[in-house]
Amino acid sequence: FLNLQESAIKNVTVLNTTVDKAEKLATKCGFKFGGLENLQAEIQQADVLVVATGAQNPTVDANILNLRKPLLILDLSVPKNVD
Repeated sequence: FLNLQESAIKNVTVLNTTVDKAEKLATKCGFKFGGLENLQAEIQQADVLVVATGAQNPTVDANILNLRKPLLILDLSVPKNVD
């Protein structure tokens, strides 16, 4: 996250199932944060989506994407979390 903080990217939102964890990480870098209940709305505003979870089942699928514009998706999860 520190690399993002030092880049020209200024609008970053960290989402987590536990909002406290998202807040702790995001506030270190001056980013916004929220819970996964905001996932679909945040995806609609995003240009880039980075997924990095330990979930055993996909967190992001075609139903939640409902894209209206191009979106670069980077799935760093193991196992993958974008279906």
